[in-house]
Amino acid sequence: MKLNKFLMAVALVAGAATMTGCDDDFDRPPVIVPEATIEANTTILELKEQYWQGTTSDFLTTIGTTDTGEHVIIGGRVVSSDEDGNIYQRIVLEDETSSIFVRIYSTKLFESYQYGQEVRIDVTGLLIGTYRGLMMIGVDYNGSVGGMDLDVFQQRAQVNGLPDKAAIPQYVTTISDIKSYLTDQTQLMTWQSRLITLENVEFVGGGSEMFGTPGAANYTTRQLKDAEGNTLDISTSNKCTFVNLLMPKGSGTVNAILSYYGSNWQLVFSDPETDCTGFTWVDTPQTPDVPADGGDGSAETPYTVQAVQAGAAGTGKWVTGYIVGFIPDKFYDQAVFGTEGAINTNILLAPAADVTDVAACIPVALVGNLRTAVGLGDHPENLGKQVTIYGDLEKYFGQPGLKNTSVYAWGDKGGETPDVPDTPTGNVLYSALGETDATIDWDIDAATGVWSWKEYSGKHYLNASAFGNDAAIGVTTYAFSPVIDLTAAKSAKMTFDHAAKFQTTLRTLCSAAVREDGATEWTELAIPTWPEADSWTFVSAGEIDLSAYAGKKIQVGFKYGSSTDGADTWEIKNLKITE
Repeated sequence: MKLNKFLMAVALVAGAATMTGCDDDFDRPPVIVPEATIEANTTILELKEQYWQGTTSDFLTTIGTTDTGEHVIIGGRVVSSDEDGNIYQRIVLEDETSSIFVRIYSTKLFESYQYGQEVRIDVTGLLIGTYRGLMMIGVDYNGSVGGMDLDVFQQRAQVNGLPDKAAIPQYVTTISDIKSYLTDQTQLMTWQSRLITLENVEFVGGGSEMFGTPGAANYTTRQLKDAEGNTLDISTSNKCTFVNLLMPKGSGTVNAILSYYGSNWQLVFSDPETDCTGFTWVDTPQTPDVPADGGDGSAETPYTVQAVQAGAAGTGKWVTGYIVGFIPDKFYDQAVFGTEGAINTNILLAPAADVTDVAACIPVALVGNLRTAVGLGDHPENLGKQVTIYGDLEKYFGQPGLKNTSVYAWGDKGGETPDVPDTPTGNVLYSALGETDATIDWDIDAATGVWSWKEYSGKHYLNASAFGNDAAIGVTTYAFSPVIDLTAAKSAKMTFDHAAKFQTTLRTLCSAAVREDGATEWTELAIPTWPEADSWTFVSAGEIDLSAYAGKKIQVGFKYGSSTDGADTWEIKNLKITE
């Protein structure tokens, strides 16, 4: 949180005064300690209790006066920093009772309202309410809690004293305790927005996955896990400065804001490198140049594993390497080198048969006959063999990999093999949400709790549902792809498979969607074929024409809508855009 920069500046001023104490000719700038002229008369928890209306439906109301007619004044320490951009246009204020977000339409707030500094605010006349269940103070913005102009905040807020990190209330807790508060409205209200400390925890995907998704919109969700296997979501803005920072490995202690969205907790870091202690940090690997001897993707000269890692791209390419293991679950760093517990859905290819470092490998999704011919589940004797596989170079498990595979050949060159389908003739421009994909790189709209990537009987799918706690919740939310380059395409059409057993508002409030790169508004796309109700059978949605977007860069996605009258479960997989 860069508090050390401020303290160093104070130390330098003090040191200069000591070293030049006998030099009366030197003009020494004084250290000015701000002093507030207003006193807090209401705790943050008292303010919350007065206006709390639960988390089921968002609300907005004006903060009045005290029982004696005085303006309501709260005070507390700043426990956030917007310097790295993950906490944006807001500060988090915490006293000895609770914490709350204060929204301010400005940046670089950390310069004037520093971490650990006491701030007192006259909140009478401001608005208080919730957005997706998170209580905040601000002004009206389209019927929701928005950021007040900086000059408005400056007229109401006063800084008192210098930053004092030691004076920040400490709340050491556990993931299991935090999760239990979700069913207790008093505890949920109290713990919202607190700076909490969690000990002996680890990052799921630590050492191999970044905090965010560089170049993507909105937020990325990761997870923190304790020794008992309990998990807590981590939300990171894909626009913050540490978006490409690898999460650390091992076990340690984290300090983070306990935020809330939809129906679940999510941790928010100001600066992970300061907020996380005891872990092992791994340098983010630099992308090397594609090796000159890395092949060209043809059957005669297939790409090497090193070439794929270095950025080789394209559809319908051959890649060669040695089978060294597989990924058994959702996370790349859980790779197994060997055949114990092997599955047929994927393999790891390496530059040599004796590699046991996952960072030197690429994951390959096996489809159709390749599963039973190449997969280690049926053929453990394939371990260590060199194989050349035909497919599309895409991200898989968040890493450079090979997907949509269809043909293989043993050895260092490509070629057709009996009992395997011919190479597809359709030009696949983009594919995602494959049922063999353990993870996806789609954005799920700040992790509302509506969208999730699920698995059933070994097959994965995108799941959306706003039904929880035996009640339907009204919400509109999107899940969407990274930017897709169609600049070389002359035409485009999209297909996917979906299922929905219970249908009330599905066909009226849900849809496919598309927007051009850089746009904020979505264009809804009619879905030609909906699944039959009363069944979880997947059906093809039919072809959706995207020719209007040929020659452009776009994002595609799905809009999920629900109401208190109905919140259906929608399952989606196997999306493709072809020319």
